[in-house]
Amino acid sequence: MPSIANRLIASVAATLLVTSLAGCGPTREQQQAIEAENAAAKAEESASRAEQAAAQALEAAQKATEAADKATIAVQDATREINRVAEHLDQINAEREAAAKRARHRHHKKATPSVTASAAAVASPAALDSPAAPVAHDSPPAAADSPAASASGTAADPR
Repeated sequence: MPSIANRLIASVAATLLVTSLAGCGPTREQQQAIEAENAAAKAEESASRAEQAAAQALEAAQKATEAADKATIAVQDATREINRVAEHLDQINAEREAAAKRARHRHHKKATPSVTASAAAVASPAALDSPAAPVAHDSPPAAADSPAASASGTAADPR
């Protein structure tokens, strides 16, 4: 496809040739024809530049779409990772709460016998011998070397 500049030169040359063959200066109609050809050449140049700009804009739009697609994939990957970490943290917290609950439960079970044993140990032997002293057990005191005495933490008074 010949360039626009070549067309412009050819049209000007043709116009000059026609003018020189007529033997006189360009007539009004010839002048208008030359101006119209020049305007057409300029319009063609502008159209060509517009086409090039449109092609560049299309290419830029395609690159922007590709970048947006990559960004969308990156966001989806990040969201999956955040959700995975959140689930892991939830699991850790649930395990921690369960362990704390088990520890409280064990501590509560252990605290009940030891409170009874410590209350009995705090009571003085003199208070146990008095008639107004509350009875600590309904059963007779265990021997010092018996398993019940060692389990309860109390021993019989060796008096």
